[in-house]
Amino acid sequence: MTILGLIRHGVTDWNAAGKIQGQTDIPLNSEGRRQAEVLADWLQQDGIPWDAIYSSDLQRAYKTASIIADTLQLPQVQIDPRIRERSFGHAEGLTAEERVARYGESLEGAGMEAEERIIARGKQFLDDLLSAKSGKRILIVSHGGFLKRFNKLLIPDLPDAYIDNASLTIVKQEGNGWALKLHNFVAHRIRD
Repeated sequence: MTILGLIRHGVTDWNAAGKIQGQTDIPLNSEGRRQAEVLADWLQQDGIPWDAIYSSDLQRAYKTASIIADTLQLPQVQIDPRIRERSFGHAEGLTAEERVARYGESLEGAGMEAEERIIARGKQFLDDLLSAKSGKRILIVSHGGFLKRFNKLLIPDLPDAYIDNASLTIVKQEGNGWALKLHNFVAHRIRD
């Protein structure tokens, strides 16, 4: 059975400031690197032998994946732009208050990427991944907005919840569907 470990990247300065990142390529801050290190240590101690790791092409996800891959001695991180964050258009770099002042409650005027497009690229990524890595244990490092939709693709009745930075969700393929084994687990909170 295929097992997926879905990870949101560690925190960035824009996360800490409440700014919308979208596809703006913001690096991890020192706390985000620490979060990735703590999660990597937890994954190593947990003992699941992961086979591969995939990452968004944005540096905050790639650095998180690289820290985990080094700790777990995984082969090279596989970069796939299909699992990058949703584009929020002109709203990127704004806080929630600034966004509402400029565009109202919806982001229609900001040039945001359509929901259907995010879901389509997530489905295409999943189909290709299952073709290439069926029966393997795969870590996927991505972003909150993308993972929220990807999780719903895997488990449609999953509650719509915020996905924490450096959190881990584990799903296992069972028959024609997926079973939730761990949701939004945050290892660095155990150590804080």
